[in-house]
Amino acid sequence: WDQGNTGSFGNIEYGFRACYDAILYARKGDRKITAGYRDVITITQPTNLPHPAGKPPLLYSELIKRSCLPGDFVADLFCGSGPIFPAAVEQKVIAYGWEVSTKYHAIAAESLSNLKEK
Repeated sequence: WDQGNTGSFGNIEYGFRACYDAILYARKGDRKITAGYRDVITITQPTNLPHPAGKPPLLYSELIKRSCLPGDFVADLFCGSGPIFPAAVEQKVIAYGWEVSTKYHAIAAESLSNLKEK
């Protein structure tokens, strides 16, 4: 995932700014992707996310679109503030998320309840 001009500086005196994340894609059996896609996803990383390692819902939506069909199930075992949920609604899949931090779990739960109200 190419994050654009945003990225983690780390210690700028000793290295480059990290502007990408590697994404592991795994499949089971003979499951096909939904179409032919580039292997690099370019979505600018917002700087105002509630979680320090947060990903934009648009990234999740793109990943779901590439590998899921409407009605499929997706699981995010480290869902943080819950960007998987608006992406799942947009792509018409059923999402499950787990988060051990009570702070981020509460943010994800609130986000999820706001989606249900719409």
